[in-house]
Amino acid sequence: WALTMFLLGFLRATLNQFTQTY
Repeated sequence: WALTMFLLGFLRATLNQFTQTY
């Protein structure tokens, strides 16, 4: 489903931001 893929991509992007910060 497009919405789920979008949400998963958003969560992955947020996790990437946290990993880059620390």
